[in-house]
Amino acid sequence: MNYPTKVQAIRRQKAASQCYVNLPLPLAAAIDIEPGEMVERKVDTRYKLWLIRQRLDITDRLPTVSASPRWRPPGY
Repeated sequence: MNYPTKVQAIRRQKAASQCYVNLPLPLAAAIDIEPGEMVERKVDTRYKLWLIRQRLDITDRLPTVSASPRWRPPGY
């Protein structure tokens, strides 16, 4: 799956200039990335830039469940 993206430049008068690469929403949805999620950039070669997702504990994504006792069928 390829998503061509143009590199954008942000030039500021008093701060350092920066380049931005946007992550299109269809791509973010395809790999289940959410706003605010931390990622790391890694330069592999001059032609490859990796976006590395921070590993999350599976419990970070599970919904919270109340601590009520389990239901059991009668006679169990």
